[in-house]
Formats: sequence, structure tokens, C-alpha cells
Amino acid sequence: MSKINLTTVLWYQAGKDRRPILPTLALEGVESRFPSVKFPSSGITFLYGHRNPGEAYLLKEAPKHDLTPAIVQVSVDIGNWLKNKAGFAPDDPERGIEHTGFLAMSRAKKEVTDAVESVWERNLPLEHEDFKRTGTRFANFMDDVILMEKFKHLSVIAYSINTKEAGVIQVATLFKLSAIDGVTCGQLLSGIDITCEAIKS
Repeated sequence: MSKINLTTVLWYQAGKDRRPILPTLALEGVESRFPSVKFPSSGITFLYGHRNPGEAYLLKEAPKHDLTPAIVQVSVDIGNWLKNKAGFAPDDPERGIEHTGFLAMSRAKKEVTDAVESVWERNLPLEHEDFKRTGTRFANFMDDVILMEKFKHLSVIAYSINTKEAGVIQVATLFKLSAIDGVTCGQLLSGIDITCEAIKS
């Protein structure tokens, strides 16, 4: 079984030691931190990928709200890792999206991106410009993608969003909380209970 790491930056009220005042913090995604983007409501959206500019933005932004930031890594079990670009190939465990719980749009074949983009185009508000190649501001269309027969088994979909706050960043929406395999945080949050409430639809 393969795992991927997703990242979030929790903001919290801290004491003089910079540790949280409360003994428990909720595991939150990044949805509320980028109001310029409409996010899926049926999952939790995290940052994805190395040197993600969204992380630097969230670390810098927290003190402006009198809050302390802490990076938290979320390990997610995705089953089979596809070594090749993901396509529709039910008989090929190394290429078929049917054999994994994770889809990265940047590593998908045209047949997969076409299927996803057809949903995106149907959901795009009238007279709104949005550019699929450089990231969307209307990521809420992923709510419909995950309901499609070809995608409903997926735990996570990674894609680009285009934010007014931090530019283009990679995110991943986790649709199945049961795929979370562990949460890792730094010294500031050691001994703090990080809880993951059920997704509210």
C-alpha cells in the first residue's frame, strides 16, 4: 500500500510559549484561507506538493490575525501508486485509475482530463473566465466529479487552483476521511490532540 502526504497550516491562539491555549485543535483544510476560490464541500482540501507557495502564504498571514501557525502533515493511504500517467485501464494495475485511490490531474492522460473537464465546463458560471491549464477558481465542480462512476472510488484528487491571495497553488481534496493514516506535527503541537470531525455537507 502506498501513501501520500498532504499539508495544512493550522492557525491557533497561543500562550507565551507559542503553544496552543486549548488542548485540542481541529484538523482543518485550507478552504477558509483562500476566499477567492470555491472549494468542494464534500471533502477537505489540503496543500499538495513540495515547496507549495500556499504554505509560505499561510505561515506569513496567520500573525496578521493574531494567531500562530503550525504546519501539519496528513498521511493518506491511496492503495496502489501508479508509476505511469493515469488512464482508464481496468486491466492494467500500473496505468489504470481503477487500481488506485489517488488521481493527480497533472499526471493524467487526456481521456481522464477530458472527462473531468467536461464536468468543469458544465459547472462554470456564465461569463466567468477560468483557465483549466493554470488552475481554477471554481474547484467546487470536483463535488460532481467524485460522484461519477469512473471516479467515485477515489480517496483524493490533486489539482491546481488560481488564488487571488497566493497565485497558482497545488491542492488535493480528500473525499474519504477513512483513508487518513496519521497526522504529524512539529514540537509546538506535541501533546495536542488534533481531531478530524466528520465532513459536513
